[in-house]
Amino acid sequence: MGILNYENYYLSGENNFLKKYLSNLNENPVIFDIGANVGDYSLECLKFCPGANIYVFEPHPKNFENLKKSLTNENHHFYNIGMVDQVGEVSFYDLKDDDGSCLASLYQEHLPMQKPYCRLRLKLLLIFSFYLPCSF
Repeated sequence: MGILNYENYYLSGENNFLKKYLSNLNENPVIFDIGANVGDYSLECLKFCPGANIYVFEPHPKNFENLKKSLTNENHHFYNIGMVDQVGEVSFYDLKDDDGSCLASLYQEHLPMQKPYCRLRLKLLLIFSFYLPCSF
């Protein structure tokens, strides 16, 4: 959620962004939360737009399970897949003993060297190939 957002949503400016833009949308906008992790961004969006339909995408299997537990709103639609610019699978590295990590990376060398890691194979989908059912 923004650059240098490690402290909170207010310092990153994300809170002001969401308030300004989501508060002015129609009653049921569609929001994509790509790389949703455990759903914090989706929950923050619902504060400003409670009727939003949020499509959450999280490729990490452990984070995906935690995501489904933390988001109980019926307007959430869950996808255990990554969104990219080309279809396929990719190797993804994470700390072995964690229950889903914010340190997960496509690059093994980005993980702390002193901790054991695991390699996951993640499915990827073209963002432009995802479609929403329309009711006109």
